[in-house]
Amino acid sequence: MVETFYGRVQQDPVLSPIFARHIEDWTPHLLRMKAFWRSVLLRTGEFQRNHRGAPPVLHAGIEGLSAQHFTHWLALFSEVLDEVVTPDVAQTWLTKARGIGDSLWRYAQHSRSIPA
Repeated sequence: MVETFYGRVQQDPVLSPIFARHIEDWTPHLLRMKAFWRSVLLRTGEFQRNHRGAPPVLHAGIEGLSAQHFTHWLALFSEVLDEVVTPDVAQTWLTKARGIGDSLWRYAQHSRSIPA
């Protein structure tokens, strides 16, 4: 799921420019994202925050990030889920992803002025 999704992100005209400004080497990012999702879904506890800060802090610092980016990210995420996992598993992932996206967006809005 993670590899398929981020493969699509890298080709996506809306999301790829945002990611390209921040990710030079996708291999470590994919490893972190796999650890993140295992921690979220399986409660493995293996995901550790980045030395530069927790995910909300890092995402709030992304210049040009808007509500449309979060909406588009979630739509693409949902599309990939529908293709690669069962409906029950997709619903679990999507529920978590919505909550995470909402949390990141709320933090970003409160930490600096971002257009909606």
